[in-house]
Amino acid sequence: MGTGQLHVLGLLLLLLLGPQLAQGRPLYLLAAPNVLRTGSHEMVVVQAQDPDGGLLQDVAVTIRIFDFPARRQLLSEAAATLSSTGSFLAKAMVQVPANYISSDPAEKQYLVVQAQSSLFLLEKTILVSPHTGYLFFQTDKAIYTPGQSVRYRILSVNHMMDPLETTCVIAIQNPEGITLTSNSWQMVKGFYTATFWIPEQSTTGTWKIVAWFQQSPQQPYSTEFEDKEYVLPAFEVELVPDRKFLYLDGKRDREVLTFTINARFMFNEPVDGYALAIFGVRTETQRNSLRESLQRVDVSPHLGRGRVGAGVLRHHQALAGIGPCGRCCPGPAQCLSPQITQGTGTATLTLDVLHNAFKNPEELVDAIIFINVTVFSAGGDTVLAEKSGVRIARTSYRIQFFRMPGFFKPGMPFSIRVYVTSVDESPAVGVCICSEAQQSRTTEEGLAFLNLNTAAGQKVLEIEVQTCEAGLIPDQQVRVTMTAHAYQTQSGSGNLLHIQADLQPPSVGSTLQLLLQIGQPNNNIKQFTILVLSKGQIVGAWVQPCSQGSTVTGWGAAGGAIDAAILPCRGLLLPGKWRDCGRCCVAGDQGQLHGHCPTDMLRSFRPDGELRLMVTGDARALVGLVAVDQALLTLGKKNKLTQKKIWDMVERYDIACSTGSGQNHVGVFTDAGLDMVTNIGIRTVARTGTIRGGRMHGAAVSPAEPSPSPILEEARKEDQSGGV
Repeated sequence: MGTGQLHVLGLLLLLLLGPQLAQGRPLYLLAAPNVLRTGSHEMVVVQAQDPDGGLLQDVAVTIRIFDFPARRQLLSEAAATLSSTGSFLAKAMVQVPANYISSDPAEKQYLVVQAQSSLFLLEKTILVSPHTGYLFFQTDKAIYTPGQSVRYRILSVNHMMDPLETTCVIAIQNPEGITLTSNSWQMVKGFYTATFWIPEQSTTGTWKIVAWFQQSPQQPYSTEFEDKEYVLPAFEVELVPDRKFLYLDGKRDREVLTFTINARFMFNEPVDGYALAIFGVRTETQRNSLRESLQRVDVSPHLGRGRVGAGVLRHHQALAGIGPCGRCCPGPAQCLSPQITQGTGTATLTLDVLHNAFKNPEELVDAIIFINVTVFSAGGDTVLAEKSGVRIARTSYRIQFFRMPGFFKPGMPFSIRVYVTSVDESPAVGVCICSEAQQSRTTEEGLAFLNLNTAAGQKVLEIEVQTCEAGLIPDQQVRVTMTAHAYQTQSGSGNLLHIQADLQPPSVGSTLQLLLQIGQPNNNIKQFTILVLSKGQIVGAWVQPCSQGSTVTGWGAAGGAIDAAILPCRGLLLPGKWRDCGRCCVAGDQGQLHGHCPTDMLRSFRPDGELRLMVTGDARALVGLVAVDQALLTLGKKNKLTQKKIWDMVERYDIACSTGSGQNHVGVFTDAGLDMVTNIGIRTVARTGTIRGGRMHGAAVSPAEPSPSPILEEARKEDQSGGV
C-alpha cells in the first residue's frame, strides 16, 4: 500500500446573493440535491430573506419527504429553525428509506420534498437514485487452474467512501455465463471474505464474480479471473520502449525506436543470456510481423547451439516468414542483435523497415507497433514476452477541453482548461499550451490552465488552443477549438459575478479561499449565501456579508475547515448566483483538492526472510492484506485492484455537477446538481437521469430521455405549475 494521492470529484460551491427583492416581498427558498440516493443522509437547505427587515422572530420549519405522486406515505421528517443568529438559513438532514425502490428497474422514481412553516409552504419534486454505494473486488491471484481455490474479498463503501455495513448478493458465474452460486451476505465493517473452489472438470476461460446491494439490484458490480493451465516463468521479462509514438513522416535515418529488454529472476537477480526479437504492426483489421526486423543472435557456446537454434530461432523465423536457410536476415544497419548482460539488452527498429513493409504510408496512421522477444538464460530457461502500445502517429499529442462551461461572462476573464495526452492516452506532462499569446504548461495530470479576456457586450467567444512545443514543426502541433456563448442575465440586466478560487491544492483541515467580485457596483447586494456540494450531496452552507468592491471568504473561514467528507474530489467548480430586484447572475471557477493517504509498508524482502509490516492509518480501521507470487503477476495484471480503478469507478457513477456552469439563473442550479424552488416562481425542472456527462468537452453524454410514463409526466407537470 504506499503513500498515495486522493483526488476530488465534483466539489462545487453555489453562491446565492441577496436580498430579494422583487417588489419588496420576502423571499423563501428551498434547495436540495437534484438526485436523492436511497439509504443516504441528505442535507436540505431552507432560507428566508426580507429586504424590509420584517423577519424579527425565529421561524420553525418542518422538512418532510413524501412518496410521489400519491403523497400518502411520509418517508422522512426533520425540523429546522430560521433565526437571526444563523442569518435565517437552516440546514436539515433527511433520509430516503433504502426500500423506496420501484420493482421496475427502468422506471424513473421521484419524491416530494416539502418545507412548511407559518410563513410559507414550498414543495419540490426530486429524482430518486437507488445507487447505494460502491463494491470493489480483490482476488488472491489473477489466474487459476481447475481444482484450485479462489480466495476473494469484497469491499463495500458509501458515497463518502466510508465502510458500509449492508447486505449484498454475491454470485459466481462460469465462462458460459451460468451462475453456479448466488447468496446474500452481510458486509461486516465493509468487508466480506470468502473462498470458491473451481471444479476439477470445469471449462477453462474467464470466470466472473458479480455482486450488488440487496436494495439496489439495478446496479451490479463485477470482476473477472482466468481459469486455464499455465506454467510459472523462471524469470520476468520487461520490455520498455524509449518513446510512446513513432512519427510516420520523420527522417528515416534518424527515427529509430528502441526497446530496452530487462530480464530478472523472481528473487531480483539479473539474467545473463541472449534474446531473439521481432517487431510487428497491428492495425484495426490485421496483425503483421515485419520480416526485416528479425534479430538473430549468435548462441553462446555454454548454452548449446543446437538447442536454441531448433527451438527459439525457428519460432521467430516462423513469425517473420523466413525459411530454414535464414535468408532475409537484416543487416546491422536496420536491426541490432540484443545481447542480455546483467539482465539488460536493447532491440531497435528503424522507420525504413516500416516503409519497406508498407508501400502506402497511410495504412500505418494510428497503427500499433509490437515486439515479440524470447529471452533464454545461461541455465537454459526460456521466457517469451510481448509488448505493444507504441503508436505510429503524425502528431505527438491529443488535446481536449476539460470540464469546460459552454457559457462565459462578457467583460470578465474566461478560464480555459485542457487535458493533453500522449498518443497512448497517458497524461502528457510539461507540454507547452498556448491561446491568444497566453501560455501554460501541463501538470502531472496532463492539465493546463489559461485565462482569456472577453469584451463587454460580446455574444460569442471562439476559442482555439494548441500545443506550442519548440521541437515540433507546425504540422505536428495539435489544435482544438470550441465556441462559448454569453451568459444570459435575467431580463438583460447585465449583472455578473466573478469568482476567483485559490487553486493551490488544499489539504484536510485547510481553508479554501474565494474572491468574489461583482461586475458593476450595486448597494442592494448585502450578502452571499454559499452552498457546498461534494459528490452530489450538500455538505456545507453559510452566509457571507458582502463588502463594496471585492469580498474574500473561504470554506474554513465561515463554514468549517475542509475535511475528509469532500475528499477525494477532482474538478472544483464554483458557480454563483445573485438576485437584485429579480435579476440574477452566475459565476464559476475550478480548482482541485487533494488528500494524502498516510499508509506505507515495506516493498522488498529476501527469500526465507521474516516478513514484517508496519501499517499506519486511521484508528480502528480494518485493513485487508494479500500476498501474491510475483511470478503470477507476470502472467496477468488486468484484473488487479488499483487506486486508478477505484477512482474511475467513482467517476463513472458520479451523479454530481455537469461540465457546464449554467446558461441562465435557473440553469446554474441544474448544472450545479441542485433542485430549488422559491415563493416568487423561480424553480428548477426535475432531473430525468442519474448519469452526468464526461470529463471532456464534446464527450458529455446527456441524460437519456426516459420513455413516457405517468410518473415522469406528473413530475414535469408538477414543476411547470409554479411555486406553492
